Amino acid sequence: ILMPRAVRAASHLKAAFSRPATARLAPRSSRPAVRALLVAFALLAAAPIALGQRAPTLRGGSWWERTDPGPRGSLPRSRFYTIRSDLPAEDTRRYANLLDTMYLEYTRLMKGLRPRGSAHLDVFMFATEQDYLDTLRTRFGASGTGSGGMFFVGPKGAGLAFFTQGLPSARVEHVIRHEGFHQIANIFFDHDLPPWANEGLAEYFGESVVVNGTVIEGQMTESTLAKVKSLIEQGRIVPFEDLLSRDLRAWNGAVSRGTADAQYAQSASMVHFLLWGEGGRLSDRFSAYLRNLNEGRDPVSSFRMAFGGTDDRALADFERRWREFVKQQSPGSVRAAMDRLTFLSEGLLRLRDRNVHPSSLEELKSALKKEGFTLAMGSHAGPVTLRAEDESLYSIPPDQIQDRRRAPEIEFVWKGPKPPRRATAKDDERDGGGSGAGGTEERSSDAAEKPAKPPPLPELSTRNLRPRNLKVSWKQGADGGWSAEVGLE
Repeated sequence: ILMPRAVRAASHLKAAFSRPATARLAPRSSRPAVRALLVAFALLAAAPIALGQRAPTLRGGSWWERTDPGPRGSLPRSRFYTIRSDLPAEDTRRYANLLDTMYLEYTRLMKGLRPRGSAHLDVFMFATEQDYLDTLRTRFGASGTGSGGMFFVGPKGAGLAFFTQGLPSARVEHVIRHEGFHQIANIFFDHDLPPWANEGLAEYFGESVVVNGTVIEGQMTESTLAKVKSLIEQGRIVPFEDLLSRDLRAWNGAVSRGTADAQYAQSASMVHFLLWGEGGRLSDRFSAYLRNLNEGRDPVSSFRMAFGGTDDRALADFERRWREFVKQQSPGSVRAAMDRLTFLSEGLLRLRDRNVHPSSLEELKSALKKEGFTLAMGSHAGPVTLRAEDESLYSIPPDQIQDRRRAPEIEFVWKGPKPPRRATAKDDERDGGGSGAGGTEERSSDAAEKPAKPPPLPELSTRNLRPRNLKVSWKQGADGGWSAEVGLE
C-alpha cells in the first residue's frame, strides 16, 4: 500500500544522511564473501528500550485500547522506534534491540542519500494473529490476511506490524528484518525503488544472521539458492529487462498468480551478485544506482547511468555474469548452521516433552526421525519445512570462507548421567551365561537408572565455523517450560 510522497523529512535524518552525492557503499572487494559486522551493541545495551513512566494498561477492549499507556504514560521507545506492544516485556525488548541493530545496517546502505519522507518509525507488536488482523483493518484500513507481518503505508498511518502467535522465533525475526528494510526504504525512496531492488534487498537482510548484536550478511539460504539454480536450469528466470522495469502492479500480478517466490528468489540473488559478486567490484555501481533513484531518476535511466547501458547486449552480458556467479555460489554456512541448531534444539524440546532424552547426535537424529519431527521456517521466497529424514540437517555445508581442512560441524555434548549399556553375548559368556547364549539384556547400575527428574539438556553448538561458532542457550520460564536461543559461542 503506497501513499503520495511525504514533503517533510526529519531533521535528525537530514543531519545524519545528507552527505555529498559522491558517498557510496563501502567497497567489498577486499572482504570475504561473508561479512561479519559488529555493530554498536554495547551502545544498544547501554540504552535499552525505555518502558516509559507507566506501562500500558492491559485492560478490556480493543488491542489499541489495551495497549494505550493512558494520559500520563508514554509508549515504549527504543533508540530509533516508537513501539506499541502487548508482548511480554522481555520479548518486546528483544525485538526492539533487533530492530535497532538492523536500523544501523539499513541506514549504512543509505549513506549519502537524502531522506524524502517522514522519519518517524512506528512498530506494532501483537501477541495474537486476530488482534493483528483486526487492528490493521479497523485502525489503518490495511489487510494483513495471509501474512506474518508487514510494513504498511496509507492515509491513516504507517508502520511495521507483526504477530508472534504460533510462529517460530526464527520466522518472526525474518519478518522483522525483511519488513524493517521496507520501512526504512520508504523514507529514502518513497515509491521510486523498483520492486526487484526493494524486495531483493529486503530478502537479503531477511536472510542475514543476527546473533548477540553481530550482523553477518551475505548468507543466502540453501532453499533460496536451490530455487534460483532450479529456475536457471528450467529456463524459468524472469528476463532481466522485464525484471528491472517491472512496476508494483506487475509485481503484485505475479503474487496473485502464485509465482511470487520465483521473482523474490531471483531478486535476492541479483542483490547478492551486486554486493558480493566479482570480488565486490559491482557494489560501487549498485550504490550509484540507488543514488540515482534517490534523486528521482527513473529505473531504466538509473541503471544505464550506473552500469553503462541497458541495451540487449549489456543486459545479456550482465545476465551471463550473474548466472556464472550463481553456478559457483554456496549457501551461507552461518545461516545453515543457525537453521540446523534451531531445528535440533526445537526437536530436543519436543522429545523432552515425551520423556525421550537422546545422549548423542546420532541418537537425536534417530529419535527425531522416529518422531517424524518437522519445523516450518519459511521466507518470502517460499515456505520451507525442515524434516528429520533430511540427512543434510545433521551437518553444515561449507561456504567460501570456511577452512576446507577443518570443516564446520555440529557438536553435541551429553550432560546427563551415563546411559545404560546394552549387554552382548561376550558379556554373557564372561558372566557365566546370563540370559543365554547370544541373548542381550539391558544392564544398568544405580547410577544409570532412570533419574527421578529429566536429565539436563545437552550442550549443542558448532565447531570450526567461521567467522564465529554458534551455541544454543537453554532458558527455563517461570512455568517450568524450556526454550532455546541460538547465539554466538
